[in-house]
Amino acid sequence: MTNGTNDSAGLRELLRIPDFRRLWFAQIISDMGDNLTFVTLLFLVQRLTGSTVALAGLAISVAIPSLVFGLISGVYVDRWDRRKVMIVSNVLQGVVVLGLVWIRSADLIWLIYLIAFTHAALETLFFPAKNALLPHLVGKDNLPAANSISPTSEIIFNLVGTAIAGLLAGFL
Repeated sequence: MTNGTNDSAGLRELLRIPDFRRLWFAQIISDMGDNLTFVTLLFLVQRLTGSTVALAGLAISVAIPSLVFGLISGVYVDRWDRRKVMIVSNVLQGVVVLGLVWIRSADLIWLIYLIAFTHAALETLFFPAKNALLPHLVGKDNLPAANSISPTSEIIFNLVGTAIAGLLAGFL
């Protein structure tokens, strides 16, 4: 069993690794953006349709890629440059989300579903790439600290992204 002093020393050592800090920052931005996008999609569907069925359609559009592509994405990520996979998937997610700018009516609900599906499909590439890259960046000794800070910051910044989206929705 480790004590708090050793754990905090491990965390400090981990944060001294420049590649890890960059990866961690990228994860923070990605997590906030993902939740900001999802909550925005929820508000948009609700505002345009007022339908709980349409909201269920959105949830299905987000869930299907994880079920289908999540099973195989790791195989492809292992064949490609993991850093590039992460960068390309996040950039493409941003481009895809720009499609929301043109949606002004419930007639385009199919486009919202397509955007949500594509965004979620690209997300199935980011996380396996990040998880596969992590041991190479931090080494065996720092891996426990890295594995503990990643999900903790993911939870925190998912909440931050959700809060930002809620505040923005309140102003619109």
